[in-house]
Amino acid sequence: VVWEEDATCNGRRVVKFARSVDVGSTWQGPVNVSYCYSYDLAGADATPVVAALSSRVAVVWKSTTCLVVKMDPATNRTPNPDVFCPVPGPLSTAYERPSLVGGSGMFKLAYKDISGHVMYRQFMPNLDFTVSFGNPVDVSNPYSATNPSISSTVDQRIFVSWEADVTGGEQEGGSSGHHVFVTEKDPSTGWRAPVEFVHGSHLETNSTVCVDEDLDQAYVIWECSNHISSVSRTMSSLTWRRVVDMGPGYSPSSSASGSPKIIWTSGTSAPYMINTSSVHPPHFQSENQSATATGSQRKLVRGTSGTLYLIYDSQGDIWFTKSIDDGLEFPPCLRQDFLVLKWTF
Repeated sequence: VVWEEDATCNGRRVVKFARSVDVGSTWQGPVNVSYCYSYDLAGADATPVVAALSSRVAVVWKSTTCLVVKMDPATNRTPNPDVFCPVPGPLSTAYERPSLVGGSGMFKLAYKDISGHVMYRQFMPNLDFTVSFGNPVDVSNPYSATNPSISSTVDQRIFVSWEADVTGGEQEGGSSGHHVFVTEKDPSTGWRAPVEFVHGSHLETNSTVCVDEDLDQAYVIWECSNHISSVSRTMSSLTWRRVVDMGPGYSPSSSASGSPKIIWTSGTSAPYMINTSSVHPPHFQSENQSATATGSQRKLVRGTSGTLYLIYDSQGDIWFTKSIDDGLEFPPCLRQDFLVLKWTF
């Protein structure tokens, strides 16, 4: 788990990391991974993300000038700035967030750069806690985009979603507005042209992309005028189905792969309900309408054994629970004893 919190670090927040090696029964940490050096300080909204690759763990966050990568924060304790690897090239200092997954021998990163476009870049960890970056790919061109999300498959397909303001859309009668896009990299053909989604004239926000390799499905999910919308297709087809309205809600998130589940908040005032696509009625609450944000990183994930892990914030704390029956039952949440302002799983 990674998050950012207030600390006495030149008036800025710091990025923290904690881990469990016994499926959430106990937690190690937290560890301060951003320290207090000039270029790696977390900004006002660092939106840290975390991913695992075999025994290696990467944490990525946005500093005031760049994206920063920290490898293996549980064992890499030296506060040496050389172990931080800024993503090459200038980056936007706006409110943007990175999105990260691990698989097929490398980490895969999506982020918004200073041009306003969503970029894809992969990197491999080295033994000395540094990383080796591949070349960046502009996947959203020609759109100026926001809110990237990334997911990948075992056979090395990569999906990236984002949002962009457009004048005259490709679908739903060519309407203008803030629409959702997705692109895919196929190992044999490379990156495909982006596909656009819009639900009438509504504002589309908080998009996230996920895949279900067991069912051969890809999904894009987003918030649409206080409702949750989704669209899907089979992996073997390039044709996406029609947009489906899943009902009222905010800030959707999803598991990255393997029989994906969806989590979101709903309600008209606090306490807001924490909903999942498999538990009815919902039985978790938060005073925060954005308790399950952001879609760039998962708040509901599936472990290698099939266990589902759910995490959200409420009353300034992180709450964690897990399900061993594919989400049919989640026991009461366990409160994690660290105060947070921003977090992700």
